[in-house]
Amino acid sequence: MSGMAGSSGGRGQATGRGSGVPIPFMQLFLLCNFGELLVEQHRQTLATVMTQVFQNGYDARFGAAMTIPILVNELMIHTLWVIKQRFYEKKDWKDCIPTDKHADLRMMLLIGHGTLCLMDGADAAIRSGGNAVAFILRLT
Repeated sequence: MSGMAGSSGGRGQATGRGSGVPIPFMQLFLLCNFGELLVEQHRQTLATVMTQVFQNGYDARFGAAMTIPILVNELMIHTLWVIKQRFYEKKDWKDCIPTDKHADLRMMLLIGHGTLCLMDGADAAIRSGGNAVAFILRLT
C-alpha cells in the first residue's frame, strides 16, 4: 500500500507526490530503445522519455484518474441514447437497453470517443510546447 501512496523519497521534488506503482504495461516501453523525441533541447529514445514521464507522475494513480473523463463520456452517451429511444422514438423500456446490436449507439460512441481523443490530443500538443514528456503527461 505504501507503493500506491507514492515513495517518500520522491516527495521533495517538483511534483511533491512521490512515484507510485507503474501503470500496467509501462515496462514494455523500456524495451523501446529507439526513436528520437525532443525533450527540452535534447533528443532522447522512447524508453528514456517514458522513464521521465513515470518520474513526473505517470503512475497507477494517474492512470486511475485518466479513466474518469472516459467513463463520464461513456455514461453520458448511453444515457442520452436511452432517453432518445424511450421518449423520441417511443419504444418500450425493454427495447431501450443499450447493446452492441444498435448501430446508432455504436456510431454515437465512435463519434464521442473520437471527439474526446481529438480535443485531448490538440490540447496536449498546444500546451506541451513541443516537449515530448509534457505532451505525454498532458495526453490523458
